[in-house]
Amino acid sequence: MLERNLFLSASAALSPIAEASTYLGNGDERRECLGGMSWEAFVGASFRVMKEGYPLIRSTDNVRMSDSTAFCLKYQLPAEFSHTAPPLAGVYDPAPPGLSSETTIEIDGEKLKIRAVELEKLKEIGRGQYGRVEKMLHRPTQRILAVKLITLLNEHVNRSQIQRELEVGYQTTSPCVLMCYGGLIHDSEVFILMELMDTSLENLRAQVYGANKSIPESLLAYMTQRVVTGLQFLRREKSIIHRDVKPSNMLANRQGLVKVCDFGVSGKLMKSFALSNVGSNRYLAPERINPQTDQAFSILSDVWSLGLSVMELATGELCYADTNSLFQQLDRVVKGDPLRLPTDGRFSEALQDFISRCLMKKESDRADYVQLLESDFLRSVDVAAGQKQLSEFLPQFIDGNAT
Repeated sequence: MLERNLFLSASAALSPIAEASTYLGNGDERRECLGGMSWEAFVGASFRVMKEGYPLIRSTDNVRMSDSTAFCLKYQLPAEFSHTAPPLAGVYDPAPPGLSSETTIEIDGEKLKIRAVELEKLKEIGRGQYGRVEKMLHRPTQRILAVKLITLLNEHVNRSQIQRELEVGYQTTSPCVLMCYGGLIHDSEVFILMELMDTSLENLRAQVYGANKSIPESLLAYMTQRVVTGLQFLRREKSIIHRDVKPSNMLANRQGLVKVCDFGVSGKLMKSFALSNVGSNRYLAPERINPQTDQAFSILSDVWSLGLSVMELATGELCYADTNSLFQQLDRVVKGDPLRLPTDGRFSEALQDFISRCLMKKESDRADYVQLLESDFLRSVDVAAGQKQLSEFLPQFIDGNAT
């Protein structure tokens, strides 16, 4: 983490600030900063300063700004060689505009006023690169919520990621996409208020196969159909590519519902293509590991990730678990033959064909969401029956109840 020294000049006096954070953006934004931008633009877009005065910046060394990190500013030294910028209109905050320590949300037609200080942490239910998810109790109403907590000083977080997750969840009308009720900000953390589900399909896989059992193929078809329906909704209705499809981002509850979640790295499509390359390593498609120059990534990259996810749920085994390193794993994805289900009689031809159509090395050879929903594996799924089956199957494997 690079350290820089900043002092605030109010009139003629130097007034040191204890700490602030700066973020050089993601992808092209970061390269633009490195390529050169005015101090005014840098100050206005990159870190917090006090409301009035002249921010003065001085580097304690000549280390070039890294394009791979955000960094904290700690203010200790005089700023006699610092560069000045005009006073800013207000304090910069990477949180999306409009967030405060309280908000009004609507759940099942009931409007609830939520204050951050009224939320009681019950337990952590998930953690990732961009934050953690807590099960929380809203004390005045006794409502239980899932709350994603994103620390604004996290070097991997920027405003667009937070805004994207809020917008996608707010706007959803699909029963297959996780609902976001609203957002708060408190003590340098953004609280994203979401509906609470009971488990992820990743945890379900571990519980089921850890108990020497398996997921029935009819149930797998139902869960897959719900996931594909959610992804197709995001693509068709919101022009969004998820870009981080994996079992831990597929949630289920005791009512038998299955929903896609985690839109922090999703992106708007540009003529069905997204230019930035993000996602979890094990599920990356070949073209995302070894892209051509200026290569864009379409929704078919998510189809590859979907195929690996369904394979893991079908077999109980993690894909590429036999590789010794991340490099070896990614090398196999790019240069090796795509994975296929065993042909030992455990899996139907319909499921094998579904996996094969997802895991085609050439992107244009993969099925899209519409074709997958019309495949033999998903076409005949009875949603009501599948929901009932999952509602009966899931409780055996929640909270350590597997026998």
